[in-house]
This record gives sequence, structure tokens and C-alpha cells, in this order.
Amino acid sequence: MPLTDVPPSIAAAMNNDSTSAQTLAHHLDRKMTILNHDLHRLQDSLSSHLPTSTFTTTLATLLPAIEQLSHLPHGPPLAFELLIKLAGNLNSHGGEEGYNNDGDIASRAEFYSRLDETMVEVVRRRLNSADEEEQPWVVGREVKRLEKTGGFLRSKIGLQAYFPRSLDVMRYEAKRSEAGGPAVNGRGGGLERRSP
Repeated sequence: MPLTDVPPSIAAAMNNDSTSAQTLAHHLDRKMTILNHDLHRLQDSLSSHLPTSTFTTTLATLLPAIEQLSHLPHGPPLAFELLIKLAGNLNSHGGEEGYNNDGDIASRAEFYSRLDETMVEVVRRRLNSADEEEQPWVVGREVKRLEKTGGFLRSKIGLQAYFPRSLDVMRYEAKRSEAGGPAVNGRGGGLERRSP
């Protein structure tokens, strides 16, 4: 996917510069922090509950850029972490008032579904470009990390699915590696993993 929001000449340079991903990730992380702060400040200025849709619509503006990041050299691991942080930003909003009405529940579920859709491709891209990472990606550890957060959200707000499709892909890879497949470090051959 080309970098659609920058001039073609700059996009081409970014696609070939190993530092571009780190620079873009830093910019997106800072922008996420600012948006999160602004949302909290807006909520604090109101006497009533700020709809979850306000949070999700604002945070979702970062998704296209995070997806673009995942296409840059060394970008998939950074995009992976930013998507988890983006989910965490939504997790920090709401309060009891935001957990118990149908509109907020629907907005939250829709946002998590969009995150999962983006994450599936980021995970696959990360698996297929694992030779760019200095250390092998321990997929099983990340599975446990997401499962732990999903379990917490299920018990706290009744969220039934937290990155379900992404976890399916990651569990498949973790089981394949445990069964004696090549480690996810790019030195075991091509990684064409479109399953499950």
C-alpha cells in the first residue's frame, strides 16, 4: 500500500529508508497521546457522559496511518504495538456510565472489530517480514498478552471478542512453531500464512 498522504517522491524515499518506520511510529505515538489527552480534558469539562462514539471516531482517525506504517521496512512490529496502545486508550475511557448503555457498547464493539481487521493484516505482514527483526518474534507470548487483556475486558465490561481473528492467526503460528516449524525470525524460508 502506498503512502497516500505524502508526495510520491517522499513516499518512495520513506519506503526505502530503514529509519522511516521509527520516525512515523514516534509521530503517531505522540499524536495518539495528544488525542487521548484532549478527549480526557473534554470529558472532564462536561457534566454528563461523553459518548463512546466520540472516542472511537477520534481514535479511528489514526488507523490508516498505522496501516501505512506496517508497509514500511521494520514497520510491522511498531504498527502492532500502536494498535494495542490504541485499544488501550479506549479501554481507559468510559467508566461505569459508559459500560451500561447500548449505544456505547455498540460503538466499543465496532471499534474493536475495526482494530482487529487492521491487526490481522499487520500480524500477517509481521510474520512475512520477520527477518527484519533483531530478535525472533515470540508469538505465543503475545497471544497470552492479548488473552489476558481480553479476559479482563470480558469480566469488567462484558466484551466478548478482543482481537479474535488476529488471535486465531497468532495461535496457528504459535502451534506451528511448537510443532517443530521454523522459528519466526525470517531465517526459516518464506512465510506465506494466509490461514486460518
